[in-house]
Amino acid sequence: MRFRVFIFFLTIFAACGPRPEIKVEVLKSFQEVWDGYLEYYDNINSLAFSGNLTITAGKVYDCKLQLIYASPDSFAFLTEGALGIDLARGAIIGDSGFWEITREEFHETIKYGDRIFFEDGQFWIDIEQLLQAVFFFRDNSNFQFEKQLGSRFVYSSTYNGSKKIVEINRDSLTPVRQIFYNPADTVFIEYYDWNRLPVSRFPGRMTINSRLSGAKVEYVIKKLRINPDVKLSNFLPKL
Repeated sequence: MRFRVFIFFLTIFAACGPRPEIKVEVLKSFQEVWDGYLEYYDNINSLAFSGNLTITAGKVYDCKLQLIYASPDSFAFLTEGALGIDLARGAIIGDSGFWEITREEFHETIKYGDRIFFEDGQFWIDIEQLLQAVFFFRDNSNFQFEKQLGSRFVYSSTYNGSKKIVEINRDSLTPVRQIFYNPADTVFIEYYDWNRLPVSRFPGRMTINSRLSGAKVEYVIKKLRINPDVKLSNFLPKL
């Protein structure tokens, strides 16, 4: 009798198959998502990016772009053309800086909100838009939770008549999109190909679309260094 009972239970167990793997998803609150996102960038004092910048505005323009950040408000940039020839360099510290083309002995003072023009003014880069796109983790104070769109949590901040929106992926805690609304323009910034580093998260590619300029800017990051030693000479003019 005992043998028959054993066979009965063995048959039932075999019919049911192996136990399914149970995965429990713990839902994060909007505050946990925001705090987790900011935590990835808490200990960043400097950054260095290098990659390819493409601007599509009727024609397609390509160059190599290096960007350096030193906390809290210093930025340096260098654009290079074919064969590594320096095209131009510049820096912004706080609200002002310089832009120069060494081989042409051209130098001018610029501000954070200025535009840099290329090809005799045929296209331009908005400095503020570029820096806000690449160094997205800065200036994230005074944000409020707005709504949830599927797996995205949406946060917004209003300042000086402008509005900034950040959409965060709930699971990866990385931004999917930024939107800037101001009286003159609406700018969409989107992020792709995230690199999950041990202590942080950075995209491998980002796009900037401005309704005002009609141009599409794409930056593909080839190299990234976190907290490198930054030379003061990067932020000083040569001319």
